Amino acid sequence: MPEFLDIKHLDAGYGRSQVLFDVNLGIPWRGGVAVLGRNGAGKTTLMKTIVGELPAWKGEVAFDGRDISRRATQERVRAGIGYVPQEHSVFARLSVRDNLAVGSLASSKADAVDHVLTIFPKLGQRLDQPAGTLSGGERKMLAIGRAMLGDPKLLLLDEPTEGVWIGVIEEITERLLSSRKRSPSSSSSSTSTSPCASPTMPTCWTAEGSRCRARRMMCAAIRNCCGIWRRKVALLTCE
Repeated sequence: MPEFLDIKHLDAGYGRSQVLFDVNLGIPWRGGVAVLGRNGAGKTTLMKTIVGELPAWKGEVAFDGRDISRRATQERVRAGIGYVPQEHSVFARLSVRDNLAVGSLASSKADAVDHVLTIFPKLGQRLDQPAGTLSGGERKMLAIGRAMLGDPKLLLLDEPTEGVWIGVIEEITERLLSSRKRSPSSSSSSTSTSPCASPTMPTCWTAEGSRCRARRMMCAAIRNCCGIWRRKVALLTCE
């Protein structure tokens, strides 16, 4: 069976600076994947290339059996890829309610926002508050919730725990796990050194050095904890 997200011989970068060199990485139809690496290893570049913010210089990105390497970002989102960037992940001047309304434009379900508020009930207490005044953890919840409104098959999270208190990290992880239990089946890929990766991701990839060559690394501690990670959405986080 082919991988849900299948990346082969991928090169990408910025201007004349190449960041990704011959990256090969696969995300299964079920389960979780974590991409781990130090700052500057190319994890965010990988995420941006998957979602289409950066063009692939070479190689192939196949999603759900189709080559999306040359597709625009909006086409990839419509195909089922959700993305929560590391920075500027919410509309700061808009209220929580309006941020969710923007996300719900891509949803055909009338109760989509209510479902997200069930997953992240704290947001329900902040609906009329400007998103820019939320705490770091609440902004992360809002960004993830807005991305989930599009009912993505693959959810990419870039550094979802940056600047977030450990108690909130655990809460976000629990909410995501709870959400996955309610839905049929899912793939998850995470680029994370955070606690978010350990209880949820059975397979890890390391991005080593500035050349960012993905190398598969099965981690027993992560693999043994991963029976709970089963759902219809794929998750990718980056730290």
